[in-house]
Amino acid sequence: MLPTFAMRWFMPRLADFHRRHPEITVDVTSADRPIDFQAEPIDVGIQYGTGNWPELTAEFLMGETVILVASPALLKARPVRQPDDVRRHVLLTHSTRPEAWAEWFAAAGLKAPKAARGPAFEHFFMSIEAAANGLGLALVPDIFVQAELADGRLVEPLPRCRLARKGGYYLLHLPGRGREPAIKAFRDWLLG
Repeated sequence: MLPTFAMRWFMPRLADFHRRHPEITVDVTSADRPIDFQAEPIDVGIQYGTGNWPELTAEFLMGETVILVASPALLKARPVRQPDDVRRHVLLTHSTRPEAWAEWFAAAGLKAPKAARGPAFEHFFMSIEAAANGLGLALVPDIFVQAELADGRLVEPLPRCRLARKGGYYLLHLPGRGREPAIKAFRDWLLG
């Protein structure tokens, strides 16, 4: 699975799966590349996309909603009360989704700034830490920042400006393997 998904969403829930299915061992690996089920000893994968994996069985797990987050100290110094206020800030970019800011501004009814105004990060967990430490504003999936929002390390200054992405997270496996007891138990637990 993708590194931030593994760290921020999956790992906090893995103990629950183990309690329910102690007979099933789950080994977790992460990567930013497509899974090669033929070349690697992998039973299932969780990937972000649109569901188009022709050689695999792909089952939709959840959509993705991107939210704007920042540190409370940054917002105290330079408040964000309306979407246009975002232009005055450093915009942290996710390097594999460079179009995210343009999409966010378009959804807010604004023209995006001509050039990126901040550093780019390869993983969402890096963007989250940069935002929490006051480097700038970040656009991140809401499922990855629940703890920071709850403990106040991050705030969502414009909750009405959430962006539902077209893609989502999918459970992947080779056709026919979904009937195997361990894979079926894992799938049912994920969907539950």
